[in-house]
Amino acid sequence: MPAPPKDWIALTAKLERAEHHIFALREFWGGFIKGGAYPILSQDAWDGSHRMYYLGSVAPIPADVPLIVGDAIHNLRSALDHLAYRLVSVGKQSPGPFKRIYFPIAKSPIEFEAKIRDLKKCLTPSAVSALTKVEAFLGGTGEIYWHIHRLNIIDKHRLLLTVTSQNRLRSMSPGEIAKIRSMFLGVLENIPEANDPKMFLKSGIRHLSLETDHVLDILPISEVHETMHFPIELAFGESEVNDKPVVEMLQQAATIIRNLFMVFDNSGLLE
Repeated sequence: MPAPPKDWIALTAKLERAEHHIFALREFWGGFIKGGAYPILSQDAWDGSHRMYYLGSVAPIPADVPLIVGDAIHNLRSALDHLAYRLVSVGKQSPGPFKRIYFPIAKSPIEFEAKIRDLKKCLTPSAVSALTKVEAFLGGTGEIYWHIHRLNIIDKHRLLLTVTSQNRLRSMSPGEIAKIRSMFLGVLENIPEANDPKMFLKSGIRHLSLETDHVLDILPISEVHETMHFPIELAFGESEVNDKPVVEMLQQAATIIRNLFMVFDNSGLLE
């Protein structure tokens, strides 16, 4: 019996679910921040030379957050396994069922090559070549697959993933924005005004595991504006991906996985 016709909706269902969780996480965290979870206060030096920005208080991260993160990660990993199962179904020209079919992900190149060899007899030569090029191992071009794989294992064997809060960006100062505007003057039209706090962000000092009274930055008075912005993000607290922004990493992984599905499909590997 040949492989069943490709069902794109069923094939990408887990990926769609992961993207739903990532969107929900972004919305939930945004509402949590807007609700005053991390009020940022300022205090000027006695001589008016500098302004200090600090956290007035820090609310505990809601229990729903690591649950949503875990669900997103599990669905991303499952989406990859669904892709691998489809490749095997096409390679063997059979609907299955097949046992122990997983998308090949490993810690090292040697382990990755071994996992490819284990699948090789079930795949077309083109599928073997395509999977090999993914380099889904630590240090490979597909390293993010390894991170998702490890986080999924941790989430399965522990009640909750460790997530924390961090600040790694701040609004540019008026002087920094002026340099940007001068660089693009006459090239870009409608450049936002300097008082748009979220348009111009730069890397600042990375602050992790935020606490009340935590100082975020101290700037000269001449280099501040009244709408200075210090975005507070979720970050992973797990050793494999310590300090990586949660939403940013999950969205990046979802985009890469969706692109992988498209590449494999456009190459005729899924039918």
